[in-house]
Amino acid sequence: MALFLREAEVGQLLPLPDAISSVEDAFGMLGSGEAVDHPRGRAQADGAVLNAMWAIAPTLGAMGIKSYPIVRSDVTQSSTSTFVLYGLPEGRLEAILEADTLGQRRTGAASAVATRRLARPESRVLTVFGAGWQAESQVAALARVLPNLERVLVVGRSEERRDRFVAKMGEALGVGVEAAEAEEAVRAADVLVTITGSADPLFDGAWLKPGAHINAAGSNFAGKRELDATTLQRADLVVADSSEVARLESGDLISNGFDWGRLHELGAVVVGAAPDDARKGRSPCSSRTGSPWRTWSAPRRC
Repeated sequence: MALFLREAEVGQLLPLPDAISSVEDAFGMLGSGEAVDHPRGRAQADGAVLNAMWAIAPTLGAMGIKSYPIVRSDVTQSSTSTFVLYGLPEGRLEAILEADTLGQRRTGAASAVATRRLARPESRVLTVFGAGWQAESQVAALARVLPNLERVLVVGRSEERRDRFVAKMGEALGVGVEAAEAEEAVRAADVLVTITGSADPLFDGAWLKPGAHINAAGSNFAGKRELDATTLQRADLVVADSSEVARLESGDLISNGFDWGRLHELGAVVVGAAPDDARKGRSPCSSRTGSPWRTWSAPRRC
């Protein structure tokens, strides 16, 4: 009989450290060719959008598909997510998971993997643009891979929501979490995360200091854009979860006329087939656009 897991059960069975380890393994398998994933597909009718993404890993004896509907025209956030896991070689149904918590943790975990591989290990200041539910896992995950972290600076459009986020994360992390204005926060950042739904750049790339690492996690749709052209021009290394998906969905790269020949994949970085020497003063930028393989590698830990 197939296993069915509710959100609370997924949260209990997949603590953040396990999610980070699982996602790093997933990128390694993509980088070595042991797993294959497919870009997100979308079907639309009468204002409703159904999204689906899928992946196969024969060496693990598994394949899976994540789907989620969007039923409001004013947001790009799903109303609920579901993940279905199948076993190989029989193709039998193994598990069905409610996947909102899963998606939140694997998104934070992916940024943690990129940060651990690309950011300077002595980084002390983390800046985050965004103060929502996804931003929580970003900050919590990065705090686990930045051993010298001392301050977290939070920039948000809503002061009330930002201040609630600052209080909640300050209590959870045990490091200084502060509200900040955009320019101040960017200039101070050793590591920076953008996790918003913005269609316009959030800051001037000229404010970034040399060697800063950026996780651009919110631009998972061609119409979204969190980074400006200056940021990408100044980046010595640009890495995406998937170059195929980035060409279709990364508004940060599409809108800024990015030179696709400069793009590397995080899987290649993990297996040592792409540059990872950002710690030598380089300025890396990683783009989160969503990968079905990262999404379903984590359920194998549940």
